[in-house]
Amino acid sequence: VEVILNNSKESRLVKRAIKKYKWDILKVWTLKILFLITSLSSMYISGLYINVLVTGVNWNLILKYMLVLAGLIIWEIMFNYWNVMRYYQTQANLVFYINYYVLKHIKRIRLSFFDDKDPAYLNQRVNEDINSIVNYKLDLICNMSISVLSFITIIGILSRVEWKLAVITILSIPLYLLLYFYNDKKLCSATFEYKERQNMFFACMNRQLSRPRLVKIKSLFETLDQELKNEYPSFFNALYRYYKCNYVFSSMIEVLGKGYNIFLFIYCAVGIYNKSITIGEFVIIKNYYTMLLQASTQIIAILKTYPNMLVSKKRLNEILNIPSENNGNTLLKKIDSVKLEDFSFSYNSKKIFEHFNYEFHKGNIYLIKGKNGVGKTTLINNILGLYIESYGGDILYNNYSIKELNLYEMRKNLISITEQEPVLFYQGNILKNIENNSNAAAMRLIKNFGLKDIGVEQCSGGEKQKISIINSLLKNGELLILDEPSSALDKNSTIYLQKELVKLKSQKIIIIISHDLQMDKIADKILDLDDKNNEEII
Repeated sequence: VEVILNNSKESRLVKRAIKKYKWDILKVWTLKILFLITSLSSMYISGLYINVLVTGVNWNLILKYMLVLAGLIIWEIMFNYWNVMRYYQTQANLVFYINYYVLKHIKRIRLSFFDDKDPAYLNQRVNEDINSIVNYKLDLICNMSISVLSFITIIGILSRVEWKLAVITILSIPLYLLLYFYNDKKLCSATFEYKERQNMFFACMNRQLSRPRLVKIKSLFETLDQELKNEYPSFFNALYRYYKCNYVFSSMIEVLGKGYNIFLFIYCAVGIYNKSITIGEFVIIKNYYTMLLQASTQIIAILKTYPNMLVSKKRLNEILNIPSENNGNTLLKKIDSVKLEDFSFSYNSKKIFEHFNYEFHKGNIYLIKGKNGVGKTTLINNILGLYIESYGGDILYNNYSIKELNLYEMRKNLISITEQEPVLFYQGNILKNIENNSNAAAMRLIKNFGLKDIGVEQCSGGEKQKISIINSLLKNGELLILDEPSSALDKNSTIYLQKELVKLKSQKIIIIISHDLQMDKIADKILDLDDKNNEEII
């Protein structure tokens, strides 16, 4: 599994991120080395200083040691500060880089992928997994290497001060590794379950607050309360198992460390009594042992996060391995016709269209009618290419199959759409949601639709619809699609919209979905989907 993951999309993406920020990582590593050197030096000189105090008072020598120690401590503080700031800056850059490309991929996955996905769960899952992977990689490159180097250096110094103690310390290392490998599978299993349950639980919490108006209107308080209560036990059990596994492992490491500490005190006490170890050497050994224990603990802590990182790699690869939707390479400069040939489409095993044929041509306003659920929005979504891998037959733009076309660029430049329930992306002033709102055409539309300059939080459904319509009219597209454009408009705005559409129809294909009988007046052709075999009404 590990070999497969090391050749995975996630692994390649992480390598690209590390390569991009390699100099930042090198700076972090260099600062850690400098911090390690100053720490080792200050501890060693502290022991020599104590030996000077014990053997006799030499004020000149004492002053020199004090100045050197003060300088080392100042440099130690500075190196540590620079290291911490640089480390978190590099970590943030790596997380953003990977997040950017993962979200870029997710946005290009076929639309059906999102049908049963909770956005809060998906977002939190991706974020957590990327942070877990980046933290582990940075720890491995910077902290693990420095800890190993620190361990080797300290063992080398200890072997010169007291070689027997160095040998015993080296022999204790396998015990730490045995404890890790003994708990490895339990930690991995507990971590996977905990992360999944945590994401699901927080997604449930997000649903409690995401639609406050709907909750109040439908009095969903008790229903949502019960949903949260039902979700909590599974999360709690996973959380309890996760912390239990971590606590047992940490406790074993702590017991081993404290046991060795007791042995060290006894060993050094005997050495001081027999005059084979000086008090200064004892201080050096004690300080270095503390540092050695910190290095060992950090190595174990990094190893302990390995199962968590492995789970994150697997989960992130699950998303990265989902293929992107098909998007062709052919670019059209204009759209003269849209044709459905022998078109068929089913949703959840329900046939909505079967061997359906129809053509839309520039210069006409088409009105699509039909009962709710008959397939009006489904037809538009397919014309837009949102279910490009799910339909039968073919959809042609200027006799080019949409599977050949670069639909991303076409939707961006040639197609305008007004949705039934528009979403405003930008907070604050509602006019920020209108592109190029200061040009003459935009100002004219804003004025004629009677759109007021208010805050987004005060914006009604009708005002949102006006913003969406204005953006669609401002876009110099060849295909204009309006889904229930007058459902929340006042009478004057509806009349003005009709006039604008009539003026524009010679330049575009205009398709309207509407139950509003007023729209019949401006339609050149009406497609009634209640009877898909019926001839169009002209």
